[in-house]
Amino acid sequence: MELSIQVMKRALVYEHTKDLGKNFTVSPLSCTILLSMVASGLKGEALEQMMFFLRLKTGLKSIADLISESRRVMAMVSSVNIQGPFPLLFSSVNGAWVDKKYKLKPSFQHVLKTIYRADSVALDFGNKNEEEVAEINTWVKNATNGLIKESVPNHLINNKNTVLILANALYFKGTWAEPFLPVRNVTKSFYTLDGNMVQVPYLTEYSLVYSYGSSQGCKILKLPYKVGNQKELSFSISFFLPDEKDGLHDLLKRLSSDSALLKFKFNQVRMRKIRIPKFKLEYNMEVSDMMEQMGLRLNLKKDSEMLEDTDPNTVEDMKVCHSCCVEVGENGCEPLAVQTFDTSTRDVPPHTVFIADHPFMFMIREDSSETPIFLGAVVNPLLQ
Repeated sequence: MELSIQVMKRALVYEHTKDLGKNFTVSPLSCTILLSMVASGLKGEALEQMMFFLRLKTGLKSIADLISESRRVMAMVSSVNIQGPFPLLFSSVNGAWVDKKYKLKPSFQHVLKTIYRADSVALDFGNKNEEEVAEINTWVKNATNGLIKESVPNHLINNKNTVLILANALYFKGTWAEPFLPVRNVTKSFYTLDGNMVQVPYLTEYSLVYSYGSSQGCKILKLPYKVGNQKELSFSISFFLPDEKDGLHDLLKRLSSDSALLKFKFNQVRMRKIRIPKFKLEYNMEVSDMMEQMGLRLNLKKDSEMLEDTDPNTVEDMKVCHSCCVEVGENGCEPLAVQTFDTSTRDVPPHTVFIADHPFMFMIREDSSETPIFLGAVVNPLLQ
């Protein structure tokens, strides 16, 4: 989906301006849903700026087109729920919290409920900060099966100008098509960007056929997940490993400016060895901060059709929150997305290896629509 790719590139630009001293992960799909929710309540110049921010081109020319696309996205993220020994769960929930001194306009409330399936809740931001933060975080915890326990920082509600918070929780749990055997796990060195070396546990496999390729100083490996009887959607995770141990900065810059690598055409290769570190990433991002860095700062009184009439002398801010949790281990992935690929043995090239022993990036996407769901960087697998 081109929209999610554009949002992903924006998020990468945002992350590239920061020090890569820690792991990060972001969900372009989650951010897309959130920004679409925001856009549906904007007007005038602010709406034009948001559409430019999203870089909506052919096929998405108006807010009506955006809402139509949002319907499709919401249908996609609620369509997978396969139980049994090999579960595949993929779902999204949206929430809106408004300070009790204000009321949402019925038109915006209707869009939230019917398009984005988000119930709006009135909270007392001014007098019950801790209780309200706890309520929002409980919602996030329940929506992600306990993966994300804290999402909304206290300062958002403590900010006297914050009157509206929008949030999205996107949840995925899947099982590897070929589970890694714990008996093959090894502890080996991982080389960090600062030149140090840490000992980390690795998942290891030998002599299996995987989707693999290389492009301009980067090796790419794609791993599958079971999809059960689900035929309409397919999911995959790709690992992007720079050839150079300190090549993450260049790779991040490349991905932020060129989406061609995200649509890479793989070959089926019998790998002599693959070795991927186990990791778990938890990451919170204020999407509204990313918007401001791109020059889009919204005032709810001036720029939107979200709130009923309020004091014209006040400044009302909206905060847009996004949280990610991605875990890779022997049995599969329990983040906010999943993936799958073909492991047939036709046209098998010579054996090769994929050893992810230095900082790399990964992407989880829905393959039939080419929608990136999660993207992240692992600079040290021991850090969360």
